[in-house]
Parts: sequence; structure tokens; C-alpha cells
Amino acid sequence: MPPREYAYTTVSILQKWALDKKLKFVPVPTFLSDFALLRFLNVWNSQTVTIDKPDDMEALLYSELLVARKYIVDNCHGVVRLGQVVDQLRPMLNPGWLDLYNQHKRAKLMVQSLEILCDEYGLKNANSYTDIVGALA
Repeated sequence: MPPREYAYTTVSILQKWALDKKLKFVPVPTFLSDFALLRFLNVWNSQTVTIDKPDDMEALLYSELLVARKYIVDNCHGVVRLGQVVDQLRPMLNPGWLDLYNQHKRAKLMVQSLEILCDEYGLKNANSYTDIVGALA
């Protein structure tokens, strides 16, 4: 069982319980108790509840950032299409990301990636990777 999923899910489950007890946080002994573990396992094994697995999103975001950084660097030295960058990096990219790329469904990842890259490059905002290239040129 991944620790991050346990932490996020258990705190979400026990948050209402803590508020009912007039607590501002979930006490550590409660968080580590069998009670919390059983509640977590009920949700984790449920067929109707979907837990967003951060590791999957992080892997997708990592691939998006990898492509974006290479695209930006390559376009600072010449003109390169995003497809060319994807083809060069294909063996290193997450298969789920490649599916999203082929289906043109990367909008959420692009927004997150742009926020990270703007922070890295000290820019206020950018609407596309081309905006970052233009700001750096």
C-alpha cells in the first residue's frame, strides 16, 4: 500500500470525525490506529470509489515537463516542433502521457507545467511553451 495514498485518504476520511470531536487535526495515534487502517481499506478496496493516485499524476507531469524543457531549450537554438521533441524522447516518456498526447488531452498537465516553468524561469505567466521561448529570447 503506497504511503502517500494512505495519508491523503485517511486524513480525508477522518477529517469529518475530527471536526465532530472539535479537533483541528487528526491525532497521530488515531491516524496510525487499526480503526483508521480499516476505514482506509474499505475505501481502497471499494469498486465505487476512485482514489486519485498522485504517483500517476506525478509521472504524467514529469513526462510533460521533460518534453516542455527540451522543447524550450531546442527552440532557443532553432525552430523545432513539439512532435519532433516527443519523437526524440519517446523511449523515456510515460505510456499514459503518450496516450494523452495522441488524444490531444494534455490541457491540465500543460497548465501545471506552465506554472512550474514560469517559476523556474522567473516569469509572471505564460499561455504556452512558445511564450516562454519568446520571453527567454
